Amino acid sequence: MCEAAGDDGGGCGADPAPARRRRGHGHSHPRPCVKCGQGSAALVIRLGDAFCRGCFREYFVHKFRAMLGKNRVIFPGEKVLLALSGGAASSAMLRQVQEGLSRETAKRLRFVPGLVYVDEGAVRGQSPAQREQSLARVETLLRATGFPYHLAHLEQALELPASILRPGPGESGEPNPSYKEAVEGFIQQQRHEGDGDGGTSLPGTQELPPDAPRLPPAARTQELLRLFEAVETPTAREELLQMLRTHLILQTARSRGYTKVMTGESCTRVAIKLLTNLALGRGAFLAVDTVSSLRAPCPRAGDNVLAWRGDVMPWGGLGSCLMRSG
Repeated sequence: MCEAAGDDGGGCGADPAPARRRRGHGHSHPRPCVKCGQGSAALVIRLGDAFCRGCFREYFVHKFRAMLGKNRVIFPGEKVLLALSGGAASSAMLRQVQEGLSRETAKRLRFVPGLVYVDEGAVRGQSPAQREQSLARVETLLRATGFPYHLAHLEQALELPASILRPGPGESGEPNPSYKEAVEGFIQQQRHEGDGDGGTSLPGTQELPPDAPRLPPAARTQELLRLFEAVETPTAREELLQMLRTHLILQTARSRGYTKVMTGESCTRVAIKLLTNLALGRGAFLAVDTVSSLRAPCPRAGDNVLAWRGDVMPWGGLGSCLMRSG
């Protein structure tokens, strides 16, 4: 005799789907926001904290500003280059900087931003016409921000010297000065530079570069393609692309007078990097490959260019899906 009958009268031949649907329907009501308690939750972060869109935006902005103040890496009036790719993380980074510099902000950011975009269309399989269209759209967006911007092509990385990344003087083991002393030294340096040019230029200001040819020569593009074709595995090609991109961004920062570089990387990308290195047998180099800062010398007054990865920025604690939700 079948004993599977329940209170609803269903036996062994009954369809259990209605019971599952009833259970699912009981938990389908929207969760309230843990902060305001009024709005419906739009996304869940951390260990189950549900936020509505308005409260999540406030939380995101607060974390961005708090991390900038906590790390004390950027000095007042310093030139910072924002590396943009058009993705969710770098777009969120740009948006936060724009809002932090607006007049309506209570405590405005005190650094001078610039933008750089690296065109990778040659290795992404785009035709010259497609690259022209993409660059035109990107340039329109960058110009709309009102910040100085720089367009670079991946082919330009082939023209860089081999010793572009060298250990900075800050890694000699000497104790670093305090943040207050570093800020005072930076301000004094800016004043001396202003006196040298008669005070006609403000610290951090920069004119836009003159119009350059939209695409590099075809011979240089073919050389880049041959370099990538010689790489056997997709993983190695991705690493080569990342290395060339990093070198080109840092060289742009050096040549344009920027002393800091900010890149938007979510915790999703950092986790992918960690797992990839483990799978490739690079466990001993995880600290080097995922280090939060990369120092390289700047030719102006012996300063360093500090590449600030996203894992020390607020979006470093957020996944890619939360970047798109924010």
